[in-house]
Amino acid sequence: MNMLFSLRSKILLALILTASVFIIPSCSLMKAGPPPDALTGNWEGSITITDGTVIRIYMEFFKDADGDYQAFMKVPQQTDETILINDIVLVNKTLTFSVEMAKAVFVGKVESKNKFTGEVIQEGDMMPVEFKRTQ
Repeated sequence: MNMLFSLRSKILLALILTASVFIIPSCSLMKAGPPPDALTGNWEGSITITDGTVIRIYMEFFKDADGDYQAFMKVPQQTDETILINDIVLVNKTLTFSVEMAKAVFVGKVESKNKFTGEVIQEGDMMPVEFKRTQ
């Protein structure tokens, strides 16, 4: 009888250990949630235009119901309007978008979850810019 109990205990222990290998890691993965989104959130940066003036830019990126990026920006030194950001494309770490109202294009790279860098091209001028996540 003692031998039978020992065999049952071993089988039960083996089942518990096997289950813990598969169940416990999957539970912790479910609690972790999805990885942070590369762009969603608020960003701030500045460009220096040809006359030397530094212009602050504030942007907010979000995803619409279809999962596509949408964004708006504010440039308080130039206008009180909220400006639509168009044609947002993020492939791997390469980010491009346009701002039709300003006839400008951004081409750059997502450096980390909190920073992207590149150049704003407007009327032939190329202005380097770095954006940092604020939220």
